[in-house]
Amino acid sequence: MKKIYFTLAFIFSLFIMAFSVCAYDIAVKDENGNIYNHDGNKFYLPSHISPTEVEFLVDEDTSFYYTDANGNQVAVLNGQKIDVTPFANEYNEHSVYILTAKIDDMDSFVTMRFANTLPSVYLTTSLGDDYYTGAEYIIKYDYKDTGALASIINNDGSIEFTDTLGNSEFKIRGNTTRDYAKKPFQLKLSEKADLFGMGRSKTWILLANYLDQSLLRNSVMYELGAYLGMQASDFVSVDLFIDGQYYGVYLLCEKVQISNARLDIHELEKDNDLLNATYNQYVTSVTTGELIDSTILTQYSYISGVVNPDDITGGYLVELDNNYYRNELCYFTTENNNHYVIKSPEYASREQVEYIAFLFAEMEEAIMSDDGYNSLGKHYTEYIDIDSFAVAYIIAELGRNYDAGSSSMYFYKDRDTDGTTSKIFKGPLWDCDNTLGNIHKNSASSTEGYWAKSRSIWSGLTAKVEFNEVVSQKFADAYDYIFDMIDAGGFIDKEIAKIGDSIYMEQHRWGSNDYSKWPVYYDGTHYDKWQSSPVFNFIDTYSQGNNEDSSTVIGYLCEHIEARTNWLATEWACDVAIRERKIVPDDSTDTETEADTSTEIETETNTSTEFDSNSDVELDTDTKTDIIIDSSSDEVFNTDVITDTEININTDIIVDGDKDNIVIIEKQSFFDWLFGLIKSFFDKLFSIFK
Repeated sequence: MKKIYFTLAFIFSLFIMAFSVCAYDIAVKDENGNIYNHDGNKFYLPSHISPTEVEFLVDEDTSFYYTDANGNQVAVLNGQKIDVTPFANEYNEHSVYILTAKIDDMDSFVTMRFANTLPSVYLTTSLGDDYYTGAEYIIKYDYKDTGALASIINNDGSIEFTDTLGNSEFKIRGNTTRDYAKKPFQLKLSEKADLFGMGRSKTWILLANYLDQSLLRNSVMYELGAYLGMQASDFVSVDLFIDGQYYGVYLLCEKVQISNARLDIHELEKDNDLLNATYNQYVTSVTTGELIDSTILTQYSYISGVVNPDDITGGYLVELDNNYYRNELCYFTTENNNHYVIKSPEYASREQVEYIAFLFAEMEEAIMSDDGYNSLGKHYTEYIDIDSFAVAYIIAELGRNYDAGSSSMYFYKDRDTDGTTSKIFKGPLWDCDNTLGNIHKNSASSTEGYWAKSRSIWSGLTAKVEFNEVVSQKFADAYDYIFDMIDAGGFIDKEIAKIGDSIYMEQHRWGSNDYSKWPVYYDGTHYDKWQSSPVFNFIDTYSQGNNEDSSTVIGYLCEHIEARTNWLATEWACDVAIRERKIVPDDSTDTETEADTSTEIETETNTSTEFDSNSDVELDTDTKTDIIIDSSSDEVFNTDVITDTEININTDIIVDGDKDNIVIIEKQSFFDWLFGLIKSFFDKLFSIFK
């Protein structure tokens, strides 16, 4: 009976600890008035808040004390600023500070994680807390907030953007990516703004990069595409906060759209808007007729009743999307099973759809023919800008893009000038997170062999001598730049430095370095819980900077790029000197193991022990306990196992199994600690109902 009582009491104590952590009403405020709420016992704070001056907001019904460096309990008043730097977590160097606290007479703790480099995007939705805890289907599928307030703050505290109107639009975006826990968003500001020098625009995209542990694959590919002259989005990594809650590291980038600051071609959609005050939503689909009979087109759809401008030759933005084209208003399909969506103009008339569909059909017929000519006697090079198509193919093949030839392949065509038909260009580049070895399925992670060559229009183009010559030359031009990107001190190193300690905030927020929490993982044995979905690469150690050890996230990425680049350079007979990337040994404590360690762990024989990295920690316990020290998660934690023997914890540090929770208390017996917590719980309960 005593054993049962003890077990129940222990489980009850865990509930008490959770209650004590979550029940208090404490927040942090920055100088701009933005509020940052706690997540359990943790605060995730932006880079512009200094650890030397953390302003706490304390509810009038909440008492908050912390223990200072001298062991004294100090009351924290509402609006009071505290220097938390004396409370740096001694087990890591990632801007983590832990206060030993007493909140509403309960022993507790407050963990604060600080970003140190990234700017912050702060969104206040019109739903407030209802957004964070709202119905999943609203957030997941059709959530759109037209009354959001947006502000963007640089890491030095200067204001990049402040929403003065309070009617910014904020919504979930993406197809499959919207189903993941960390969601991508589209932000339409209340007024145009030039964010971080990327050009004035209202609409911006916040890419979650949830499936990419490095957070860098989109950035790497956009950078390379731009270097080679292809249209690609500008980007800046940011920390995102929504209604005071931290959502992680996002890639703020340009939306793929026609505008002066983005894809600078004539905007046919504006011409349509001038002539059509409103558009009906009636979509007409065509599967028979002269156009279908005389071309390789099999179907097309348009919006009826649209008044045309005099010139309908451009500009057009078209996406090859074989997966979700049926969700769009205007699209057309070909005999090669390619499905093209007209992204702009969104509400295209019959004449506009037939014009661009006929042009693409002629182009595709020529590309897929043996000699490069279509039935009209025109060569495929008369239709396409061969340089932009060559660069797009290089990006798809280098990355072994899992979506190559099926979706997110953009094309654009400007308006004709002086009677000359404008060519079709490939771009802008988009959606590159499923690249560079990120997916372990169907050999997508291999560094050898062709991947995109047999897909869609690439199969026709790579059969043409002149196209392959352009590919070879452009890849030779890019070869040294690719190595500059992965060399020590190159682009990847610089992007990692920009992200800084936010990578550790990201990992703790989403568990992206813990395959028991991250829902899409693979380590050679474990697979994601959605067996029908692709299996994504998982490595539990990120590593700051280049690392030749491919067991780290960054090391794996750089090694993959190096091997893939050299295989393609050889295969495409590029006139380059094959080389290796320049390595600087990484002395970071983030590596998986290190020989020189001062960790000492003493347990009984029946103890399961696992430890990671050089942490100056000494634990002495006389109980059967699984003890794990994991420097990649920034703390030490102890997953206590109930045993038949009396438990005696004889240390100043007690850490629970959440990896984030460190409680520092006076030396005491376990029973004194347990029943002290129970007493505090009932005192709290009685005070509530008093």
